[in-house]
Amino acid sequence: MTMTFRKLFEPLKIGPCTLKNRIIKSPVTTRLSLLSGEVTPQLLDHYAAFARGGAAMVTVESTEVDSRHSRVRPNLRVDSDAYLAGLHELAEAIHLNGALACLQLRHVGMQGIDPVSPSGVSSQRQGKRGYVTPRAMSVAEIEEAIMLFSTAGYRAKFAGFDMVELHGGGSYLIQQFVSPHTNRRQDEWGSTFENRIRLPLEILRQIHLRCGPDFPVGIKFSMDELLPDGTDFEQATAFIKRLEQEGIAYVTGMLGSDETFHLGEGLQAMRAPKAQTVKYAERLKKQVGIAVFATFQIHEPELMEEILEKNQVDAVVLGRPLLADPEMPKKIREGRLEDICRCIRCGNCNDTSTVTHRKINCTQNPATGRERDYALRTALSRKKVLVIGGGPSGLEAARVAALRGHDVTVLEKEGELGGQIRVASLPIGKDHFMPYLIGWRARQCQKAGVKIEPGREATPEVIKEYNPDVIVVATGAKTLMPKMPGVHGKNVVSAPDVLQRKAKVGKRVVVAGGGLVGVEVADFIAEKGLAEKVTIIEMRPQIGTVEMGMQNRVYLTQKLAEYGVAVQTDSRIREITDNGVGTVDKDGNEIKVEADTVVLALGAVSEDGLEARVVGTGPEVCVIGDCKRPRNLRESILEGYHTGLCI
Repeated sequence: MTMTFRKLFEPLKIGPCTLKNRIIKSPVTTRLSLLSGEVTPQLLDHYAAFARGGAAMVTVESTEVDSRHSRVRPNLRVDSDAYLAGLHELAEAIHLNGALACLQLRHVGMQGIDPVSPSGVSSQRQGKRGYVTPRAMSVAEIEEAIMLFSTAGYRAKFAGFDMVELHGGGSYLIQQFVSPHTNRRQDEWGSTFENRIRLPLEILRQIHLRCGPDFPVGIKFSMDELLPDGTDFEQATAFIKRLEQEGIAYVTGMLGSDETFHLGEGLQAMRAPKAQTVKYAERLKKQVGIAVFATFQIHEPELMEEILEKNQVDAVVLGRPLLADPEMPKKIREGRLEDICRCIRCGNCNDTSTVTHRKINCTQNPATGRERDYALRTALSRKKVLVIGGGPSGLEAARVAALRGHDVTVLEKEGELGGQIRVASLPIGKDHFMPYLIGWRARQCQKAGVKIEPGREATPEVIKEYNPDVIVVATGAKTLMPKMPGVHGKNVVSAPDVLQRKAKVGKRVVVAGGGLVGVEVADFIAEKGLAEKVTIIEMRPQIGTVEMGMQNRVYLTQKLAEYGVAVQTDSRIREITDNGVGTVDKDGNEIKVEADTVVLALGAVSEDGLEARVVGTGPEVCVIGDCKRPRNLRESILEGYHTGLCI
């Protein structure tokens, strides 16, 4: 039975504005602006894609009202009239593609350069990052911040935006003032609840004075900081009620603070519970008369409709799902759920802008942030393309090449598509990898006319039979077997074999390697109770890698501690014996770790044998993915997309 999405596509009134449906694009930092904070063509293309894809309102990323306290650069700015021309273009690009335009306003306070805060209290997490303790703002600086917010709101209206949103979460300045955890002032801007909420109330009043009461102002705010001395739900509700009295148009409810959003089950980690904010937002909605939105871990269309049908919230605010597929709203409306490219919740998009300092990108959607350069255009001449390997990189190359008009065939020597994703989907919480990464690409390949032949190896004779113009080699990688004494012992198994249950482990297990695979296989063994004692040996100073994503890494390291998994870092395995491993630490000390089983998780090496056999045989040859060089999933899919685009 086909599900109908009646509630999801009902209009919604926000002041004088009407949203055509209940899907709102969440503000996500892109770093696509110029270093000086101006709008770029890439930024215009990026936001136009969400509007064109069917979102009712596109909320533009956090825009700095005071660049003296920016968190990252480049970052969009609205603290000068010099930015009006670009912002006008941005609002117009969103409008021309069918959506309302909202600009989120932000002052990062203690989170940025020249850190300032209500009373000089720094978050614990900031201290671990090595941030300087912020200085307390003077009364003059507080009054200036109010002026900067109100002027920014006026500029947004002048530039053509339909409304603005105050960023009251993220442990930024507004949240810092409202929270008793960070606001310990004893003057008229602190000490009591009424004084702590004075800053956002004054900001709202001043924007209304400048822009008029018919210009909607919303707020994104943490409904519970999850701190013992922070803003709890009751205080947050009282605050929102006061904002409602002052004419706030809507609230987008989030949870946590910079110190807590990643703790416990996490808010955006891959295994974090779905729609955690909804139960809070539902309680809030019962106590206020304004529109209440929810965000975080609301990825499936069916879940969106269920939440709205139950009247738990008035709209859903989507970030990562729309990065993976900007056309999700349009596809839902047309009943094409099988065509939606689903977010895999890897966290790459968030880490891109906040941890690794790169421009926005998406593992699933290589065109994110490159919308114009990576637009699919019909090839000038039709070619016969033979893709060897049915993993994510090969299937992506085949999909894109076929959409551009080429005649494409995929050969996969195994009886099943997927490559390394078949194993990568086995760790706990990653069972969606096969349907989202491989199932979607295989389905889109078939719709584009790609001929897929599993169970057929690409021998020279087979390749000659197809007589291709272009060969794309995407044969993947295999587990690295290190050269060390004892590596071929009977007590040594590979991480893939453990995950596939092809190999059993004993009561005491050493996992050799603390990268992505090592951490996941240790978690798998510990959580499923396959061993009594698990120890990870890692040569680097810490376990986990950037590829895991910050929130997923924090989540899993907390789980390992919960299960009692031992971690030995800055150590190299010198030999494997029948009784365990001999290691050497960074100071040269030899340490023996007893184990019944040693699980190898030291990385992968390329399956590059085919390349030598096909290069120079006549057809153009492209070598992509892990068989060229082992790399992370995002890079493999990106290379597949780029190859399909260039054929």
